[in-house]
Amino acid sequence: MDSQEVNADSYSREYTQTEKERYGNLYRAYLQGTFPQGELRQEQTQKKETADSLYYARDTSTFCLPERELTDEELLQIIEFEIKRDYVLSERTEPADITAEEKQAREQIAESGGITEEKAIALGTEWLHNLYGVSEKGMELNHYLDTDMGAEGKGVYNVNFSVRSTEYYYFYFDPQDGTLLGASGSLAADMEADAVSYAVLEGKMEKMCETAKAVLTGKLQKEAEYEKIVCAYRDENGYLGSFNRFAYYFIRKDGSAYKIAMNAAREAFLDYAYIEDYGAYIQEQNPQTAEKSKNPNSGQGKTVYVEMWK
Repeated sequence: MDSQEVNADSYSREYTQTEKERYGNLYRAYLQGTFPQGELRQEQTQKKETADSLYYARDTSTFCLPERELTDEELLQIIEFEIKRDYVLSERTEPADITAEEKQAREQIAESGGITEEKAIALGTEWLHNLYGVSEKGMELNHYLDTDMGAEGKGVYNVNFSVRSTEYYYFYFDPQDGTLLGASGSLAADMEADAVSYAVLEGKMEKMCETAKAVLTGKLQKEAEYEKIVCAYRDENGYLGSFNRFAYYFIRKDGSAYKIAMNAAREAFLDYAYIEDYGAYIQEQNPQTAEKSKNPNSGQGKTVYVEMWK
């Protein structure tokens, strides 16, 4: 493992869809104690005569995969190799010293009676269950105070859970009182799904708006005090861009808004965010291409905003 000559891994072929799904399940299982019986074989260089077997070529950092479907044992060997290799690399890297900004932010949080990072982790675990119906078991946990976010230099706690190359969940908390400022979920499978056409989205728009309302007022427990709802999506020649991601903005009287992002193919909740100034946010996101339409057909590469209700 120490003799690798290339940093970035590559693969002799792509994983099949079933291999990707099994990889995610086995990754969780590995973190909970299911280990391979053997180790991933390593060779100095790629060899034609070993084309039907699994091994790792050190000179090119290539996982050489057989053309057949990988077995669970082989996937576990890959997972273990990646985890152990990443651990070795992390041990070689000196931990960065805490910055003056982070030190000051942590002192301010403590002095003002804010929540601890441990509390933020507990909140992240709860929201993972409540918003996505996902268990933290078998997932990697990362957490830190992000001083580039938040008001007055106080920062924002970032707590995230992931299954390598499969699924990712991020949560952002106010360090003062633990308020959930935002949440984001993504699945690797969504990146390979066929794009949904606007015609299909149009047929789902009202139904999925009700789902978004239920998330906002039910799971997130926000008051239904918005004045109007705007649906926004990326139109790429009649099909949804951004991997079928689109959003509902619940705009309030004071100009703030709640954003609920959905996946049109799976009809599933993805993201939540509180936006303090909706107008400024939209201009920042789309300074030139934003447009409003009751019956949008905006052409390729446009962000379209459809007013749903006042």
